[in-house]
Amino acid sequence: IHKSLLASLSPELQKHTNNEMREGREGVMELSEVDEPTMEAFLEWAYFKDYTVYWTSPLPKTTSSVIRHTKMYVLADRFNTAILKNLAYSKLTALLADVGMIAAETDVAALMEAVTYAYDNLPYSTKLLEYFAQYISWALDVFRTNKEFQALLVNSTDFVKALVANSRGAAAPP
Repeated sequence: IHKSLLASLSPELQKHTNNEMREGREGVMELSEVDEPTMEAFLEWAYFKDYTVYWTSPLPKTTSSVIRHTKMYVLADRFNTAILKNLAYSKLTALLADVGMIAAETDVAALMEAVTYAYDNLPYSTKLLEYFAQYISWALDVFRTNKEFQALLVNSTDFVKALVANSRGAAAPP
């Protein structure tokens, strides 16, 4: 990617590209935690202000896309790129709105992979985490028996807090 273009995407990226550290001197920025499809989508967005999710996964296309949009959101959050963050959020929420309530076990597992990735890589009070908590609260019966969901309940107090905050009480006493 052209250095001037990368620097123009956010103040954070500008700092990374124009400094006296190795990144600035050598013009190389290593992002080993970013997978290849996410980097390709980021580069596409940098040049064209949009990105396409290419289906390379054995998972259903919509499920694979949820993971991809989540990774784009996390990358955008890391570098404080609000425009990309909003785009990834819009694409992800529109996709899940089109899908409605997921039911297939593979879709639930893939969504939990995206949710877990988001909770592992984002600060607590982000729009995407709130959305995921609302979505899972709405579809709780579908997620209840999923092992990844149960693991997230055990390992993330932030997720538990968000889930409880978005849960409705019982319609009647026991």
